[in-house]
Amino acid sequence: MKVCAKMNTLKELSENRPIVILGAKNTGIDFYHFLKRHNIHNFLFYVDNKIQNDKTVSIESFCDYLRKCDKKPYAIIASRFMMKDFSDLCDVFRMKYTEDYCKATDYLGPSYQIDLHNRCNLKCPSCPQGNYTPQGKQEFMPFDKFTSIVDKILLETPNLSNIALYCWSEPFLRTDLKKFIEYVQEKNISLQLSTNLNHDFDIRQIVSLNIDYLRISTSGYYFSTYNRDHPSRRERESYHVISNLRELRRHLDELKCSTLVDIAFHKYKYNIGDDLEKMKLLSEELHFYLTPFNAVPLPIENYIRLCQNDTYLYKKMECQKFINDPISIVRDHQNFKYENCSFANAIAITPSGALRVCCGSFDKKNILTDDICGIKISDIRATREKHKLCKDCRRFGIPHAFETVVS
Repeated sequence: MKVCAKMNTLKELSENRPIVILGAKNTGIDFYHFLKRHNIHNFLFYVDNKIQNDKTVSIESFCDYLRKCDKKPYAIIASRFMMKDFSDLCDVFRMKYTEDYCKATDYLGPSYQIDLHNRCNLKCPSCPQGNYTPQGKQEFMPFDKFTSIVDKILLETPNLSNIALYCWSEPFLRTDLKKFIEYVQEKNISLQLSTNLNHDFDIRQIVSLNIDYLRISTSGYYFSTYNRDHPSRRERESYHVISNLRELRRHLDELKCSTLVDIAFHKYKYNIGDDLEKMKLLSEELHFYLTPFNAVPLPIENYIRLCQNDTYLYKKMECQKFINDPISIVRDHQNFKYENCSFANAIAITPSGALRVCCGSFDKKNILTDDICGIKISDIRATREKHKLCKDCRRFGIPHAFETVVS
């Protein structure tokens, strides 16, 4: 069903009753903006037990609401991990699928990752900025190029999920980041940003823009742990992250902003003890979301080489530090047939406007087209699946391995 027809269906189903979104994290935020872009303004609240803000109620409060309301709301299930729980909840209150509730994925389309430049101030072991051959000179996306790409995205995928202003770069190194953020916000598009938060920038200015989602990528609480893969001459530099997290909370409170801050904690064998516990306590203190996950040796190009028994790369990347041995992961999963890929619905764009094979690839030789504006977005998936990198990735069972191991 085409997007316009699906939107008309949603408008009819939700007419004269409020809309509630079950799940207040990324997908929930994406759907909220999706509704606004299509002039559906009867959103009531999010339902989520882990995220607390003025737009969100607990599951228990939602159940009380359902018991007392005269007309049941139309519900959107926007949580992958709570899908069954929310579906069961709707069934308990005799809400019928399609008529009374649906899944956000019934409507949402692709997400986009746009690198505004190709730099980072760190060299992390699970990122190509730290473990891959440098890919040439520095690149910066001009603002007019960016606006033309965003306009094309909106025109060809009005059901897009979100735009993230990062893939393999540190976006906050761009001093003109503000205007890029504002342009996405003007279009009512869900916006995601990521930072290692380990350098100096105007935190208050970014907070004042009240962005939807901010991911803080880190791998340690203590200096001795963080410094293991981010060597520093000065011990105080390692605590840039901790002090900046506290400053971030202070500005959010002062400016009364509702940005969802998600601390993405990369787990290795050496940091899953006291470091992780300390970060849990800090995230609770600051009312930030914490997402610990098993680090994997991206990009895909490296992973494929490891699957081909590249022992030199295995030693160079110190793969023994990863919780799951990359070779064992693939050996355990390569017999599964390719069905769903966690990267399939993400479209990655380089600072020059080129289109990567997928958001997990990095090497410049793995480019689908030099200019995304020269290809129909509807053709990307089919073109991608014909590419050798995509075929090799599926052949080794990497998509299925990521689905089951990263979490």
